[in-house]
Amino acid sequence: MNKMDTKNIPCPKKSAKSPLGGFTLVELLVVALIIAILAAVAYPQYRVSVYRARFTQLQAAARPIMLSLERYYMQNGKHPDSLDELDIGKPASTPSIQIVIVRNAEGMISQVRFQMPNYLPGLYYSWHPLETNDRNLKGRHYCTVESSDSAKYNLAKKICREVSGREPANCGSIVCGFPMD
Repeated sequence: MNKMDTKNIPCPKKSAKSPLGGFTLVELLVVALIIAILAAVAYPQYRVSVYRARFTQLQAAARPIMLSLERYYMQNGKHPDSLDELDIGKPASTPSIQIVIVRNAEGMISQVRFQMPNYLPGLYYSWHPLETNDRNLKGRHYCTVESSDSAKYNLAKKICREVSGREPANCGSIVCGFPMD
């Protein structure tokens, strides 16, 4: 038998950290899990905040149009046939606002809807100039939800509840109105 030349080589100590000072796979997975949980909790609230800001932007863009409609009615005794008679432009900073005018049988404006379907799906700001109450004689304002898609409907209801600070005045399976005044 040959005798082998052996040296006493110390066995490396078992430790959680590698000799290079890095992190173990378990530590990295725990950190990734914590980040994922925080993101899952924070993202829905972030999304509602973005929608709430867009709704506020929509309200700000609607105000000059509502005032012009009121001014036109006071001067002429009737509502305009179209928004072109108001001599107002769409604010440049507000993307893709759609304005829908609903008239009653006498031709009076019963509702004006301001909506941003690309940014606020299932949600619009509505103004009802013929409805009055003690606090606002110039009409009622609503954050209105209208969608047959239950996910959009529930998200829009959450946004309207936060924006108006109220519970809905009337709710159906597709439409829900939150008073703003």
